[in-house]
Amino acid sequence: MAASMNTLKIPISGYLSRYSTYAYSTFMDKSQARKFGTTCLLRIKKIEVETKEKLTVIEGKKIIPEKQYKVRTIKAPSGCPLCEFQDKLTYRDVLILQQFLSPDGQILPRHVTGVCFTMQWKLANILYQSYSAGLLPKYKPILPVNEDPATYDKNYKWRKNNVYFDDFSIENPL
Repeated sequence: MAASMNTLKIPISGYLSRYSTYAYSTFMDKSQARKFGTTCLLRIKKIEVETKEKLTVIEGKKIIPEKQYKVRTIKAPSGCPLCEFQDKLTYRDVLILQQFLSPDGQILPRHVTGVCFTMQWKLANILYQSYSAGLLPKYKPILPVNEDPATYDKNYKWRKNNVYFDDFSIENPL
């Protein structure tokens, strides 16, 4: 009973979460379990075995994380992830822009993405430019209930792709 009081059980995420759990010792509370760099918090050690003639030394050494800062921090004072790239983000940065789209092609709202009002406005304009240039796929529109899919908006795939924009992503929304 005392041993179970001294452990904190945290479920494994994913498929195996309903079948098994890990047990951690009491020096770790729930807030520490959620942090990214858990090597020092979990007190993980590398075990080294040295043998000299008749003497065997087993030593546990602390593991130093390979990379000090694995998670990139947001340097903007507003906390907006895009304010840092305000002048550099263009309609050609498709990999960055795809992160702010839902699976059906809509722009994710501000409370989901965490961007400020200014960058949400610029993001909408940049995404429109990227759609117009043909860099992002234009998702098929949602059909009305009584409309035939064969006749509705046939040319959504066949828009012109040689569209180039000047860099107006620096404009102010106000």
